[in-house]
Amino acid sequence: MQTKLPSTLAATLALLSLAQIANAYDWEADFIFADADSSSDPVFGASLSYYLAPITHGSTTPWSEIPFTERVSELSASVLYSDQEYPYGYESEIQMYGLGYKHRDPDSPHTFSLALGYQTDEISFPRLTYGYPNGTPRQEIERFDLKSYNYGIGYSYYLQDAWTIGSALTLDESSQADQYSVKASTKRIWDLGNQRWFGLQASVAHNTLKRVNFQEDNLTFGLQGSYYLSPRTELSAEVNFPDDGKPRNVRLSAQHFLTDSTFVAIAYSHTELAFERTSIGPNGQIESDGDSSNVQAKLGLRF
Repeated sequence: MQTKLPSTLAATLALLSLAQIANAYDWEADFIFADADSSSDPVFGASLSYYLAPITHGSTTPWSEIPFTERVSELSASVLYSDQEYPYGYESEIQMYGLGYKHRDPDSPHTFSLALGYQTDEISFPRLTYGYPNGTPRQEIERFDLKSYNYGIGYSYYLQDAWTIGSALTLDESSQADQYSVKASTKRIWDLGNQRWFGLQASVAHNTLKRVNFQEDNLTFGLQGSYYLSPRTELSAEVNFPDDGKPRNVRLSAQHFLTDSTFVAIAYSHTELAFERTSIGPNGQIESDGDSSNVQAKLGLRF
């Protein structure tokens, strides 16, 4: 009996070690499909994240929040594609690319982040041109490209293991306008016991929009609450609104890990626009609407 105990203990430890290795992940890939009532075609997106330290699924924190609670650094890249048709012959093809880095250290309360983005929007619309024989107008398609660049830096401080306060600065530059934003935010997750948690995020941002001979400033507020029914399952509600009225946005979402390495998410958002959209009805009538709704589905893989 005395000779078997060390070997049994060693085998048990080996099995536990293998189980931990099997549930450790370095990469996460997300695939996004979104459809809005104001869009003629769906929007497709994808992102890839690399965790500089493996993340392990357990029972002490929600799986979707492990990089946050365990303070894991990550590199990320994303791409989005949209090809839309609008009334009166207008078309828009958008491509967006992003890179990001978030530096966290388990032994330090400081987090630093950096984000870079590039977007190109190819717009085409019909235009009547005169001057042809007999003064007959001719419709031509005019196209132009709109490019924009996005830069962002951020910092946050851990007050506790699952509670941070932070700030971020973002800049959007394009040939049409420049926008600056300074945001202060906080995020906290409470352990409710029995493998249930509640999370809260709040933010306020000061935004400045600059065009030629024009400048507009406003404040935007954001609030999100998340309830984690288990380490695998999350339900969230989010609201965003400016201090000068619209647009106001409400978003509801749910996420669930089907397996240790695969999860799905679905979200519905509704926006009250600051202007009315005009569209062509099924019988050719002109319709106006000041609201917009969006449904988004996501498939995520960790490996």
